[in-house]
Amino acid sequence: MVEVWAEQVIFARYHLSVCERLLDFYDESPEKRFFIGALNELARAATKVINAVLMQAESEGRIKISRNPEKNLKGFRVVSENYIPHSEIVFEIMRIKSDHKKSPVHFDRGGEVLFLVDGKYKALTLGKLKELFSSLKDELGELKVV
Repeated sequence: MVEVWAEQVIFARYHLSVCERLLDFYDESPEKRFFIGALNELARAATKVINAVLMQAESEGRIKISRNPEKNLKGFRVVSENYIPHSEIVFEIMRIKSDHKKSPVHFDRGGEVLFLVDGKYKALTLGKLKELFSSLKDELGELKVV
């Protein structure tokens, strides 16, 4: 089982590196596709972190991984503090990605993307995206898996 969660950590690092490159490209050429691409890669990295933590917790007998994603997310909520200090970062990234998926339209306003969610506009700024990237990178560095 150790090899499987280690793969998840490697994939999380890979997706973070892709996210970083997309953010660099956005700085040079501010196009919405780089912004959304960076968000997608950030969400993929967060998913891999969740998977790694769940797999490690299951190998220690703390939880049982289910085929139900909602159950797994609840399990992650319970055990995450044993592995990463600030799991709320992962949940915030997943919430933003969910808003992106729900939104029928996206508007780019130079360093900011607006999502229409439940009749209200939600903004994601480049600064916030970079902050989430940096925080998730720190969390991945502090991931306590053995």
